[in-house]
Amino acid sequence: MKQTILIVDDEKDTRDLMARALSLDYQVTTAPDAEQAMLALASDPTIALMLSDVRMPGASGLELLKAAKAKYPKLLCILLTAFGTVDQAVAAMKDGAEDFIMKPVDLDQLDLRVAKALEKADLEKEVANL
Repeated sequence: MKQTILIVDDEKDTRDLMARALSLDYQVTTAPDAEQAMLALASDPTIALMLSDVRMPGASGLELLKAAKAKYPKLLCILLTAFGTVDQAVAAMKDGAEDFIMKPVDLDQLDLRVAKALEKADLEKEVANL
């Protein structure tokens, strides 16, 4: 069974591009903003990883990260931004982000980093079970 990924980005073209690229290996759902993302997370407990843009109207990706991790602590989160700084990346990691990817997104790199985050989580579950 394919793992489920939630892609959150206010730019429809970017959201659709990433969804198409990842849909070969994963079940993909999308949301245009933080509010819709939280609804998607609430309605689908199988979502394993959330990819979110940092800059969006309404709540930012960082605010979404905090809210999502507070409610779903095991959810993996990767943030995307075209305007990232080292301080922002460090803050995101402290708040529970697995990774921080710069836009424009290299689709091969995206696939690799998503796979790496999911593999790491699987290994951590395996260790916990042992």
